Amino acid sequence: MTKHFLVTGGTGFIGSKLVDKLLSLGNSVTVLTRQTNLKSLNNLHYISKLKDNFNYDVVINLCGEPISCRWSESKKQKISQSRIDVTKDLVAKILNSKTPPKLFISGSAIGYYGTSETKVFEENSQPTNQEFFSQKLCFDWEFEAKKAINKTRLVLLRTGVVIGKNGGIIKKMLPPFKMFLGGKIASGRQTLSWIHIDDEIGAILHIINNADISGAVNLTSPNPASNLDFSQALAQQISRPCLFTIPAISMKIIYGEMAKELLLSGQKVYPKVLINSGYVFKFTELKLALADALTKAKAS
Repeated sequence: MTKHFLVTGGTGFIGSKLVDKLLSLGNSVTVLTRQTNLKSLNNLHYISKLKDNFNYDVVINLCGEPISCRWSESKKQKISQSRIDVTKDLVAKILNSKTPPKLFISGSAIGYYGTSETKVFEENSQPTNQEFFSQKLCFDWEFEAKKAINKTRLVLLRTGVVIGKNGGIIKKMLPPFKMFLGGKIASGRQTLSWIHIDDEIGAILHIINNADISGAVNLTSPNPASNLDFSQALAQQISRPCLFTIPAISMKIIYGEMAKELLLSGQKVYPKVLINSGYVFKFTELKLALADALTKAKAS
């Protein structure tokens, strides 16, 4: 049965892939976007603001300013507002709707858990007590989304580092490696909990089709990797060396607070809900995930 979806963040790296997949399955998709040069066609429609006639089967909230940058106070405010404000608006529409969506999927991230190199974080794990901006951002984001819990099935996507063609971590890491300047960051021991873009999209479809899934869902591969392993695997895929070490102090000078939270620390996150609900990952091995993403990037 085809559905009518509302997707925020539908022109971004993850959102655009999701919209394409939903359309290929015969669904109708409305994308909330600030871009004004996009034309609606067939089953794809673009809107710049939410309408009072809020009549969708599924709402998927992926909106958010990129977080992988140096955080000034004004930038942090922009990152927060881009997530919180849209989520508040969506929740208000859901609460006031006479025909609320059957499902509300709202973005979050594994930053919710804080960092640790010893703990394994599952969906019911207690977060660490760290005064991290990225952690508070996830708390606040999820807090707003949870206000819709009595009107619809709510799923919170705690997404890890995404591997895919022309986006995510590949887009950030590839240039220095291509110039023979790539290497691990600091000790390289910090853990990256990653997911291939195909599994990100596949997991969302799995959630849509499984009414028993609700609450937080970790979107990560069951096999996280260290920063060193990730760097070496990427270098191997493009036939480049992985010789350098980027000192922690250099990352702090360049990226400030963001480096401390997202680049110099890590977390081991396990997708227990997905696995227990029967989702089968396409990519569980890092080398295969990177090979697929880089092959598709060359072909495009």
